[in-house]
Amino acid sequence: MDGLAIAWNYVTSPFRRKSKVMLNRNIGGRRSSIAGASFGLEGNVNGIVKRVSEMTEEIFEKYVTDSNLVDYAALMDSAELQQWRTFSPILNTIDLGALTQEQTLSLFVNAYNLATIDAICTKGGDGVSSVLTLSNFWGKYGYCVGQHDFTLDGMEHGVLRGNKPHPSSSRQQHFYAETDPRSRTSVSEFDNRIHFALVCGAKSCPPLRCVRHTHVDEDLESLAKEFIQTRIKITNADGGNAVKVEMSMILKWYMVDFGSSPYETLDAVKQFMNQEQLSILDGIDRGSVAISYTKYKWTLNNAEREMR
Repeated sequence: MDGLAIAWNYVTSPFRRKSKVMLNRNIGGRRSSIAGASFGLEGNVNGIVKRVSEMTEEIFEKYVTDSNLVDYAALMDSAELQQWRTFSPILNTIDLGALTQEQTLSLFVNAYNLATIDAICTKGGDGVSSVLTLSNFWGKYGYCVGQHDFTLDGMEHGVLRGNKPHPSSSRQQHFYAETDPRSRTSVSEFDNRIHFALVCGAKSCPPLRCVRHTHVDEDLESLAKEFIQTRIKITNADGGNAVKVEMSMILKWYMVDFGSSPYETLDAVKQFMNQEQLSILDGIDRGSVAISYTKYKWTLNNAEREMR
């Protein structure tokens, strides 16, 4: 069973389903209206999206290393995390219907990544060996946004993937039913580059970066290029008459968002490759390309554990 199937079992197993934990529902006894008033941004969509972007950038710049690992030991007791937790209830005051496509992408990508870090810190930070040890992680933790509960799964599949079902599920047409008001929060146009921006807390995840509210396209493009150029290994074989391609499991798990086959997926991500990668593939037909996938490292993306 591959990593995504294992993870999805945590979500779908009735024995693992527990009450959802919205990390910003009630922080220190303060409701969202009080938190919003203290920042002067309650209900201000532009202001909230901007401040979430700024706080995400501040946290990542200080606590994410150059090797894309998180210093959870330092982050857990940091002023930055406490400030975010104090601010986060204001998300519940947003009018979801007022969000633009760019605001939706920036807000929910950043909220997803912050919720992941927030939940990991809540469950022990650097004491967590892997998010797979946290039961129903993606189906349990999340944030209240616009008076609705959005788990990590809800943010990813219900909003950022255009309300598509989880790729491991064959029982749904949509993640959120059409009668569910959260279905109307979904992006108006799906952008598969979000797969290179969402980080679930594992070492094989994409680079952890802020998607700035004023540079959404630029940041998603940069993340896509960084991921594809560093996580796809392309080598010559058979004296240059064939090519071996080793891709991230993300491109296997979410193949449906890139094409109907590994070869269509490879074609779809060529636009993000560097010249060296493209030159090896140049002139090689599909029959001479052997595609495989790198084993996913689910170990926590913890800087302290890496140093030990």
